[in-house]
Amino acid sequence: MTTVNTYVDNTEHYAALIEKGFEFAIRFNALIPFSGFKYVSPVMGPNGGTLELSLIRCDSDKLVARSRFDLADGTDFFLEFHSAAPGEYLLKAHDGTRGAGFCGLIGSMNNIQLYINGVPCDGSMEAAVLFDSDADEYFGPLADEKLDPPFTAVQTPAKPSYFFGAVDGLGRSVPHGVCSSKKQVGLFFWDWHYHFELDCPFNVNDAVCAHPEIRNDFDSPLWQGDRTSTYHWNEPIWGYYTSTDRYVIRRQAQMLADAGVDFIVFDCTNGTYTWKLGYETLLETFAQAYEDGVNVPKIAFMFNFAPFRSSWVMMRQVYTDIYRKGRYPDL
Repeated sequence: MTTVNTYVDNTEHYAALIEKGFEFAIRFNALIPFSGFKYVSPVMGPNGGTLELSLIRCDSDKLVARSRFDLADGTDFFLEFHSAAPGEYLLKAHDGTRGAGFCGLIGSMNNIQLYINGVPCDGSMEAAVLFDSDADEYFGPLADEKLDPPFTAVQTPAKPSYFFGAVDGLGRSVPHGVCSSKKQVGLFFWDWHYHFELDCPFNVNDAVCAHPEIRNDFDSPLWQGDRTSTYHWNEPIWGYYTSTDRYVIRRQAQMLADAGVDFIVFDCTNGTYTWKLGYETLLETFAQAYEDGVNVPKIAFMFNFAPFRSSWVMMRQVYTDIYRKGRYPDL
């Protein structure tokens, strides 16, 4: 058995979360038989996680092997099977849960093609093929493939925005009616609260009201021992919901439209997290509300504030998952 890497370890590494519906893959042409893979998963959260590895033969779309792995058993996963014949294959890491991730490298390797959400990209995957024997060459040239061209967006006309009036605590009012201003109103929007669904919510407002002496006492035991809870300044109007609760998201879509909000911006300003489960739920729910006549806000993503490599990773993930495919053009 000979272990051969699918990457050249002389370029920068990066890690990305793999959520349900998200996939990273490599395509390669094995010149000799092989019997397995080693895949390295970074740990992207405190609660472990699982992911699925699948091997598919390209010329027949035949599934050769598939298995789900748990981070509780370590971060080096071995997908093993009966000896596979030479040919082109696709190895996919997909449908992760909680903190399972992808470890990539910026540089590409000859005869190894990286895919993100089915779109070919530069870079490589930290993995290795377990070949059955030694050879002078292990990977051959890849066959050409035809790809769909990138989607060209067509601007859809905005629906008229009708919104409610409002009066704040100082008695200042905003009239109701049709918005005619050329100004745009936007809000930051957090779509990642589902990431803490395994945690116990802690209400800071209730704690301070009941025990005002702990306001500036960070070491007080009343702040809950190991501090692994998720801290909320107060309980939301719909309770401690998750960002995948479609009922809540639909209500928010209607309320944002009623308030005359023109766009929302997803907060993706940590690591390489893009929070796919959150934005998928919102996009699907907002799109349905739009079809029902609700003038929902448009959406945008905010990545890290500086030109970090992580921002490049996130932009590529979101582009391949949404914009290149032309998904949700009305949003």
